[in-house]
Amino acid sequence: MMAGVYFTLVYIIRDGGRGPVFLAHLMLSLFAFRLVSTAISRGAQSIVGGGKLLLNTAFPRLLLPLEAVLESFMRFLPTVAVYAVVHAILGLPIGPDVLWIVPIIALMTIFGAGAAMFAATAQVYFRDLASFLRYFTRIWLYTSPILFYAEDVPAKLQTILYVNPMYPMLGSLNDAVIEGRTPPFPLVAASLAWALGAIMVGAVFFMSREREFAIRL
Repeated sequence: MMAGVYFTLVYIIRDGGRGPVFLAHLMLSLFAFRLVSTAISRGAQSIVGGGKLLLNTAFPRLLLPLEAVLESFMRFLPTVAVYAVVHAILGLPIGPDVLWIVPIIALMTIFGAGAAMFAATAQVYFRDLASFLRYFTRIWLYTSPILFYAEDVPAKLQTILYVNPMYPMLGSLNDAVIEGRTPPFPLVAASLAWALGAIMVGAVFFMSREREFAIRL
């Protein structure tokens, strides 16, 4: 329903200039984006929300944001089946390149885990972060190649696209699943860099501050 609303909105704005293939692009990109954004938003509340558990039980604190990421991934899986039906109805290509969806989604999940750990730690110090994230993810969605194709972005605005960590991941996903071709190496390399960078920064930040959680909570 959400994908249908966005498709109708873009269809009206573009005066019918988007065909059914764009619906597949929008659904695929939107579902993948929500995997990451939900992981971050739920992860941000994992430490603060588990305050009593943290104070009364000894266990690895890192499990809390990772559990939020796992929950987001499990919520994402049913959307794959929904998209597969649309993909088949539209007669989009189904070839070996579609298997790229596995490593790309894995990179998105790793990136989401790193961002969730960072957000969970920051939420302990800045309690309004969870409220801010709702607006941030909405702006992030609008600046990601979801409601538009990456090639539609004017040259003067492409810098915004290139600094968006979701751009190479969504671009690779679109090439592999919608276009039925191997994603360009620069996009795959950038996706890997963002995922590894996020997980390392998030893990280091989390582990360097977790001893203060009990005091702050």
